[in-house]
Amino acid sequence: MTTRGPGQADRGDSGSGQVVAAGSAGGSIYDLGYRGYQGVRLGRRHAVASLARQSFRQSWGLGRPGRAKIVPFGLAAIATIPAVVALGVAALAQQLGAAQMADAASPIRYETYYSVVGQVVFLFAAAQAPELLVRDQRHRVLALFFSRAIRREDYAIAKLLALGSAMLLLVVFPQLLIFVGRILLASDIPSAITDEIPKLPPILGQAVLTAWLLAGLALALAAFTPRRAYATAAIFAAVLVPLVAVGAIGELSGADLAGAVSLISPADILEGANAFVYGHAHAGPAGADVSSWLYVLAAIVMAVVATLVLVLRYRRIEP
Repeated sequence: MTTRGPGQADRGDSGSGQVVAAGSAGGSIYDLGYRGYQGVRLGRRHAVASLARQSFRQSWGLGRPGRAKIVPFGLAAIATIPAVVALGVAALAQQLGAAQMADAASPIRYETYYSVVGQVVFLFAAAQAPELLVRDQRHRVLALFFSRAIRREDYAIAKLLALGSAMLLLVVFPQLLIFVGRILLASDIPSAITDEIPKLPPILGQAVLTAWLLAGLALALAAFTPRRAYATAAIFAAVLVPLVAVGAIGELSGADLAGAVSLISPADILEGANAFVYGHAHAGPAGADVSSWLYVLAAIVMAVVATLVLVLRYRRIEP
């Protein structure tokens, strides 16, 4: 800025902008050429989709340093190993002519796969839910999200969609690996496809219930603290404390009360829902007689409540 005396004309050079008004001895006003955005505005839907996509990548550590990928991809590898082992055993049995016997005796099947990897799925939720929420709270960037087209409830739903999709992939991928492998290993591929196709709805149904319940519960708890350690501890407590309580109640007070309490235990709920989806009888805790469909209902109710808590938390949170 150049100061000139009264009555002198001001001229701006091309690097500083154009002078639009001559000032007094105090200086001049320059037009720097700022203009409003004239392009296409993609709106709220695109903002939510972009946040969900970016959060999905974040849940897998994509676009971040290598250490951020260790936990999610390590857990995914652990969840996939049983499927690879099952396919290896099936291939060996096929060569030995004992495919049917090996299939009947295998502990790794569609209906048992959640029992094999359930703890891995829970660890993924406990590790990655704080990763999606805590950083934004701690660094106070929520105000930047809420100042744009995105609304508070949009932020919560986008995060739930991201973590739920990541967990859905974690649960479904190993079982789809078994699905494809069993078809390719069969001597009659068309007949194998016909036999395996009816098993897809239970696989997807169980995976959706698991992903929605655990992702919603984990995010709802992580939303209440800006500290990752506290969020992870709360998620562990929400799953492990009811599980231990059900076992203790079964020992001290009998099967009926333990069966009732198991309907608020996420681990027991998912085991019972898995049995219902695959059409198997489910032995409740301590031998309690609890219908499997009640666990499905409990899973849906708990997932809905967790989603509502998450949305309400972000409606009231101070950015």
